Amino acid sequence: LELPGVDNAAQLDAALSRLRDDQLVVLLGFVSTWNTNSHHSRAAQAVLQSLLRRHHPRHLSSIAEVGKSIEPLISYSERHASRVSQLLKQSAFVDFTWQSMKSA
Repeated sequence: LELPGVDNAAQLDAALSRLRDDQLVVLLGFVSTWNTNSHHSRAAQAVLQSLLRRHHPRHLSSIAEVGKSIEPLISYSERHASRVSQLLKQSAFVDFTWQSMKSA
C-alpha cells in the first residue's frame, strides 16, 4: 500500500524505526482508531505494515500496552479484508457481464 504524500515505504520505515516503545504504543493506538473507519483503513494498514517490517512481532508483544490495540486491529482488519474480497468478486462479475454484453 502506498500513502498519499509518502514517496515510498522506505521513508515510512525509516521514520518508524526510530520510535521508542512508548511512542510505538501511542502510534498503535492511532492506527487502531484509524483502522475502524474504512476511509482511513488504507493509511492504517500501510503504517501497520511498515511497523511490522521494522519491529518484530515478538518485540511488540513484549510491550505491555500493545495488547489493547491489537484486538481491534485484528477484528477490523478482517472486516476490511472481507469487504475488499467481496468488492473484487463484484468487480469480476461486472467485468464478465460487460464482456458478455460486448460480444453479443
